[in-house]
Amino acid sequence: MRIHIHIVLLCATLNSMGAIAQNATDTAYSSISDKALHSIDDKYTKLTNVINAKTARLLQHMLAREQKIKRRLQGIDSSKAEQLFAGTAENYNQLQAQLQSPINSAAANPLRDYLPGVDSIQTAFRFLNQPNLSSLGIPADKLQQIQSISTQIQTLQSRLQQANDVQAFLKEREDQLKAQLSQYNFGGGLLGMNKQLYYYQQQIARYKALLHDPQKLEETILSAVMRVPAFQNFFQQNSYLSQLFGTPADYGSPASLAGLQTRAQVQQLIGQRVGNIVTPSAGSGQAFIQQQMQGAQGQISQMQNNVTNLAGINGNAGGNSDLVMPQFKPNSQKTKPLFKRLEYGFSIQTTHATNLAPSYSDIAATVGYKFNDRATMGVGLSYKLGVGRPLNNIKFTNEGVGLRSYVDVKAKGRFWLTGGMEYNYMQTFSKLTDLDHNITAWQKSALLGLTKKYNISKTKQGNLQLLYDFLYKQHIPASQALIFRMGYTF
Repeated sequence: MRIHIHIVLLCATLNSMGAIAQNATDTAYSSISDKALHSIDDKYTKLTNVINAKTARLLQHMLAREQKIKRRLQGIDSSKAEQLFAGTAENYNQLQAQLQSPINSAAANPLRDYLPGVDSIQTAFRFLNQPNLSSLGIPADKLQQIQSISTQIQTLQSRLQQANDVQAFLKEREDQLKAQLSQYNFGGGLLGMNKQLYYYQQQIARYKALLHDPQKLEETILSAVMRVPAFQNFFQQNSYLSQLFGTPADYGSPASLAGLQTRAQVQQLIGQRVGNIVTPSAGSGQAFIQQQMQGAQGQISQMQNNVTNLAGINGNAGGNSDLVMPQFKPNSQKTKPLFKRLEYGFSIQTTHATNLAPSYSDIAATVGYKFNDRATMGVGLSYKLGVGRPLNNIKFTNEGVGLRSYVDVKAKGRFWLTGGMEYNYMQTFSKLTDLDHNITAWQKSALLGLTKKYNISKTKQGNLQLLYDFLYKQHIPASQALIFRMGYTF
């Protein structure tokens, strides 16, 4: 009788556990919206297309540079030119053809770099795409989206690996040309190749960094899948990380811990070997051991950072291909998209009241484009808020508007040389239609001076400006020659 009761309880427990696992899987699917799946698919598709287009364009430009060098070399040494550039066009055309050809769908992990973010999201979609999960009543369109994303992630990895292969080929080609053409004056052509290859490497590294850090949508899907009990075991068996290092069959079970020594046993063994060591810098033997362990952990952390940089995760390298060392001073802004090269600013300038005009504050908003880390050009709009005569007669009025342009060039340290042209409408108005649209009626200013920039936070920077107006004598009423402004950029 007791045996029957135990069997019934065991069956009930197993059914309950199965129901819990089933509910967890159903919850994971239901918590993933169609909009999130579509956004992720669109993101990976666009990134794949961008990488492929940049790789194809790089090959075109590098081939054109090689052909230009070849034509110059033919006028100096035709036999060497034929030997050095034999089969060059065919090699470039073959790489271009690979970019247009379908990917190898049989390769589970086409990218030989390990990017944790890609590995996690790829394994999650592989789990959701299992054939045995299609019987859970999941809508067919959602299953189709999941399958499409799994395929797109594989395609993205293939294109990234092709980018790595192209970098390796071009790096080898650059080194070969440098060695063979060292006796000729081809520095300009070779420097151009080095620039294009270096900036391309930085762009690919930035894309890898983007994939390394999952965004909000990917994190939502990962958190949903993590709640499924079966995913843990699936990840241990199917992730790229498990293929790189392997996972014991009994991983996570008590059997996997059999024979391992405890921390206390290890410390006792080390203490027996080392003895009661007493040094001026480390008191007891245990303190000495802890000091050595901390030093070892520091070295391991440094090695991990180096490996991370070499993998291109932090945007410092191009992955498995050899690093391209720039033969010039790189422009860190060059590989950034347009919106990343824009800086937005705000400034304010206060003018004291005169017999002819009230006191006003010149408030301006600007947007600048960073050509490089040392030069920015921008434009802005300003509004002159009249405040009357402070303390005695405060009155808010519209005292004018302005258009301005500026150029900032770094001088030294935190000081920048600033110059610009401004047009200011210096008449009171009640509405914008009252403004005189004839630009000749606007007051002109030619400014030159210094700007000191200082950090407010990681994203904001304050600035103090002292500018000289070369046209101040032409202003009616006369204005001050020196202008002081405060502001910030972000």
